[in-house]
Parts: sequence; structure tokens; C-alpha cells
Amino acid sequence: RDRETRAQEMQALFNDIADGHYPAIVGGDFNAIPTGSQLREFPVSDSKYATAKKKVFYEQEQTWRVIRRIVDNSGLTLSYNPELPLFEEPGTIFVPGTYLGEIPTRKLGLPVTRPDFGQRIDYIIAVNKQEHPLQIRFVEEKIHNDRAYADHKPVTATFEFRDGN
Repeated sequence: RDRETRAQEMQALFNDIADGHYPAIVGGDFNAIPTGSQLREFPVSDSKYATAKKKVFYEQEQTWRVIRRIVDNSGLTLSYNPELPLFEEPGTIFVPGTYLGEIPTRKLGLPVTRPDFGQRIDYIIAVNKQEHPLQIRFVEEKIHNDRAYADHKPVTATFEFRDGN
């Protein structure tokens, strides 16, 4: 999906949550790196994608900006791994990757289980409604680096449910 389609899909999803009556947990492959994620170069000279080095850029990515705008304008709050720079300035923080796909780890001579490899595009986030008594709080997240059955590493999260009444 292109960046416009991703942004439209996230806008539709978060608008539905904002219009609904309950908090939600959203998880999956967003195909968008965190806004503040460090963009890196990977040597992929032996792949079909480049002849020497390829910069893995997500230029003009709007997904997290769209989500932020909806959250700010609709009374939603997010609870997620605080180490993810979802709304920071670009290029400020490195986060462990979850997507291995286009960057062939074995061809680079790196183990598939290397925890800091790839790009972060898979997320699990709680979306709370400020006025709702039930609130979902992020507790912890784990990227399962010991498993690489496909082009994404599994991500699990633990949340705590609190009733404000």
C-alpha cells in the first residue's frame, strides 16, 4: 500500500473508534515506521533491489500524523510502548525492527534473530476514550526475535484494564 492509502485506512479506523462507545486495542502491520524512527542504510548489493546500498526511506509518511490529528481532536488517548517514537521528529531514535521482508538478512550474513534488524511497522496500541470509565493501560511489549516464520517477527503486548468507577 502507498502512503496515501495507509493514511486513509488509519483515518477510517481511528474515526470509527472515536465514534464508538468503547476503548479498543488495535494491532497489526501498519506498514509505517514511527515518525521519529532512525532511517538507515542497508547493504543489499546482492539483491534485486539495489546495486550497492539502498536507503530505506518512508518519505512523506503521513500515517502517524493522521493518527495524531484524530487523537488530538477527538478526546482519544493512546497507551503504547513509551520507547516507540511514534510522534517525534524524524531520525531521532532507533527502535527494534519487526519487518524483515525486503532486506534479506541471510544474504547479509546476519542471523534472522538479530533484535535490532529491519524496520518497525507492526504495533499493538490501546486506544482509550477519555470519558469512558474503562481504561486500558500498556504494561509491556515483546518482539519475539527467536521466531521468524515469515517476513515479520511476532509482537505481543500485555495490557491492564482499569475501571474508573
